[in-house]
Amino acid sequence: MSVIIDVLPADFGKEGVTAELLRDRLTQRLREVNVPLEDSAKEFLGLRISSVRDTRGPYAVAISLGFYQPVTLTRDPAVRLAPPTWDADSVLMAPAKVLSRAVLESIDDLANRFISAWRSVNGLPPDK
Repeated sequence: MSVIIDVLPADFGKEGVTAELLRDRLTQRLREVNVPLEDSAKEFLGLRISSVRDTRGPYAVAISLGFYQPVTLTRDPAVRLAPPTWDADSVLMAPAKVLSRAVLESIDDLANRFISAWRSVNGLPPDK
């Protein structure tokens, strides 16, 4: 599988949250438990983050991690899609000064949930 990060909210970069940071974090966690990764794979783990913030208040952040696999329709094999076959979400509020840490902790939690599910369907013991 590969790891895809959707476009992040525009103001996240100034708070230290970048697509590269998030991709590296997810990739590192997956490699630690020997999940096979390949940039050209058709299956991918996709991360989507959306947020709102009122002026200078805390960020309200929704984080979604999903595993997407290619499928074709039986009635029309020319139709190809990549729907999520596993997903999990997290919602948090964080002031700007701890946004990066809060987002990374939520991503770690979602990654751990994915890894547990991936190991279970691949006949592997739970991650220790």
